[in-house]
Amino acid sequence: KVDYDQVAPTYRARDTYDDYAEVEARIGGIGTGCRSLLEVGCGTGYWLTRFAHAGRRVVGVDPSGEMLRNGDD
Repeated sequence: KVDYDQVAPTYRARDTYDDYAEVEARIGGIGTGCRSLLEVGCGTGYWLTRFAHAGRRVVGVDPSGEMLRNGDD
């Protein structure tokens, strides 16, 4: 079991060497046509920021307070 509160400070480092192009290609159409999106288990909010650019209201929840604190504003 991963303790995400412990790995949170360095979790975003993975974003510097992987652009997740394949993942984005598969989920890029999620929420098309909707104004609001909820991500449960959002971690640092990486994907929320990707979906927010389309003018959607995005909300994320995560059980790890440290992941939320180390995410995007």
